[in-house]
Amino acid sequence: MKADLKQRLVYGTYRIPLGYSEFFRILEACYRQGILWLDTSPIYNAGLSEIWIRHALQNPRLKFKVATKIGKFYNTNGRLEVNLDPDRLLTAIKESQGNLGNEKLDLVFLHNYDGKTSADDLAKTLEGLLRKNGPATFGTSNFPIRIWKFLAKRGLIGCIQRAYGEAKQVEEEALLAQRLGIDCWLYRPFYKGELIKAGGNPKELLVRAAKRYPQSKIIFGASRETQVKQLLGL
Repeated sequence: MKADLKQRLVYGTYRIPLGYSEFFRILEACYRQGILWLDTSPIYNAGLSEIWIRHALQNPRLKFKVATKIGKFYNTNGRLEVNLDPDRLLTAIKESQGNLGNEKLDLVFLHNYDGKTSADDLAKTLEGLLRKNGPATFGTSNFPIRIWKFLAKRGLIGCIQRAYGEAKQVEEEALLAQRLGIDCWLYRPFYKGELIKAGGNPKELLVRAAKRYPQSKIIFGASRETQVKQLLGL
């Protein structure tokens, strides 16, 4: 895999190894190959993903930027729900700041749309959060085009996330993001592992995704060091 393609990859921590030592070795391998971003969330692995990232980045050899997410939470019944209430989002930012040990988060995505909050209200929420020691940049993950387009035109977001498998919609959104001058990150390049189970080569699948969307970053996941080395051609 060429160096310029590796720099567009993002290591996602939706699934992590059973032990921290292997996680650290994965991050070392990624960083040595030019990968500069990590993607995480406080709901990934009950918060352990963020905490392990904090420990890893205490090592001066690793200088990743970190994107985390807010807006999706486990309720009292243990079910995931989307809550875009400004106070709840501010609390989530503070929680991630604590987990990651970083007062100024690099990038924070709103983690799914609730289907009811207006674009105007979201704009006011982001403006308020940015005034209260918000992240360097906000983004949206899996939001309707009309919503994130509104926010992007007002300079309130610098990035969107979308599942790679939604081909027609991805092409539309990736091109629109490019025209608006914001980044597009695509996740699930392996279709939740279905393409690999069907005999696809993980490395070739990543290269194909990166070539198909040359202006986008591709988020990949791997829970074993051997998987990462195979993906990166090590």
